[in-house]
Amino acid sequence: MENNFRNRYYLILISSVLGPLSTNSLVPIFEQLRINYYLSSVTFISLAFFVYMFPFAIMQLFAGSFSDIVDRKKVVYMGYFIFLIGLSLTVLSIFLRSYVLFLMGFLFQGIGFSFINPTVLAIISIITPEKREGLMMGLYNSSAGIGVSGGAIISGLLANIDWRLLFILNPIITVLSLILFIYALKNCEALVCRTYELNEGSKMINIKLKIKELYSQLQENFKINILLLGMLGFFAFFGVITLTNTLNDQIRLNIPYLNSIEVTNYVSLILTVNGLISVGISPFSGNILNKIRPLIMIAIGFFLMIAISGMPLASSIPVFMMISFTIYLGSAFIWPALFKEAMDLNPEARGTNSAIINSLRFLGYSMVGVFYAFFNIPVIYYFVLVFVFVSLIIILLLMFYIKT
Repeated sequence: MENNFRNRYYLILISSVLGPLSTNSLVPIFEQLRINYYLSSVTFISLAFFVYMFPFAIMQLFAGSFSDIVDRKKVVYMGYFIFLIGLSLTVLSIFLRSYVLFLMGFLFQGIGFSFINPTVLAIISIITPEKREGLMMGLYNSSAGIGVSGGAIISGLLANIDWRLLFILNPIITVLSLILFIYALKNCEALVCRTYELNEGSKMINIKLKIKELYSQLQENFKINILLLGMLGFFAFFGVITLTNTLNDQIRLNIPYLNSIEVTNYVSLILTVNGLISVGISPFSGNILNKIRPLIMIAIGFFLMIAISGMPLASSIPVFMMISFTIYLGSAFIWPALFKEAMDLNPEARGTNSAIINSLRFLGYSMVGVFYAFFNIPVIYYFVLVFVFVSLIIILLLMFYIKT
């Protein structure tokens, strides 16, 4: 690998920031969005996460596998195009005050990011030397943390000026990210990331054969171990996003003397700290994967997530911060270990494994909005606790009864 390429390929990680940046930036301004769209409850705003994440979870299952048999860079470009359409629709919805258009915008964003996210993970896995793979999995998770923190900081700051500026800034950040992605992988085919077509000595393969191979690739890799790892991702993301989506409401309920701007600023602060935890801890947890079995690290992460049971009892901002800190610390242990375990199952199908893992874990993300609308708090926290204990059982099965 040439030095100039090695120095710049880290820039592709910025593409992983876009999804968390777009979605988590909504949380501090739930109340402002509710008023803008004339809605009766902020739970309707949280449904945007379902509209975004459900197609994202389903579509990336095919997008990741498709990236194993075609040019991965072109898959990412397609994702950016669709993602930018979604951002444009969201901007229009803000000024037209159309809730339906708002949901459509997030639908397109979810579809677009489904092409970007698993493909970027597969590219990282391919171009990274084996001895640094654990570190890169940690950095990949840190990029998502940057999106969480960045979205919270930007949203909180702009809420004190004009919260609508957030939706103008997001497309600008996305275009800059695309430019950096193109630059990072310039001439990469000649170095480390040859495409399927180049390896086969052909520039064009019949589309029917590609689709047939896509389904064959998925069918071949749908095995019990990867599905159980995907379920762990489902339960972990459900817990993390339950914390995020309920934070605004729970603070308003438990500390009623705070006004709307104060709640926005505190939520922004807490989410910023949460994201910084992922940024700071994930490279460390990823780097020690060579010394600790990934499944053990995942178990530690789930134990930490039991802290969510304290949310209904929290009575001050420092307590909310401690609970959030503990849960995000748990996720910082879970994600790099989960990615590493999944990538090691079948190195020849990293894109497919990435797609299955991300599809299932983001289904967990998407279902929080639905659960929140039907069960509200504190019942939704009970679901998280049940999922944590089920996850620990799954980890025991993977460690002692199922060969990976």
